[in-house]
Amino acid sequence: MEKEKLIKFTDHLEIHVLELPKVQPTEELTDEDLLTKWMLFLSGDDKTKEELAMTDMGIEKAYDELHRISQDEVMRERAIARDKWLSDQATRREQARKEGKEEGKEEGKAEGKEETVLSMHTEGLSVEIITRVMKMSEEKVLSIINQIQ
Repeated sequence: MEKEKLIKFTDHLEIHVLELPKVQPTEELTDEDLLTKWMLFLSGDDKTKEELAMTDMGIEKAYDELHRISQDEVMRERAIARDKWLSDQATRREQARKEGKEEGKEEGKAEGKEETVLSMHTEGLSVEIITRVMKMSEEKVLSIINQIQ
């Protein structure tokens, strides 16, 4: 674990950022490695949690409470509902992002076509040629051209 510059917020508050994916289990954890043990407990599988519970009384209490909660039908249903809700929220955000991206692409294409029509008109090409080259209706080409006039 890296120790960065400490910033004091108040005399009553300390904030620690723990990056659980970065913690690596070592062969033998000592009592001084209590923070590492907790990080491994929070990110570990059931076997790791059980092993860590045997090494520290606080972790053992947390393990027992976690085990008790997982046996409680109501608490388990709440946890499943919360996980489902979080998953649904992530799916909605991703879908909205994709839709926004598609909408932006379509708008960009339309603007590009309009710029091309205007450039062709400025170069003196007839509406008939612009219509044929751009594969647009004559009405659409004329409406684009009339926007700048």
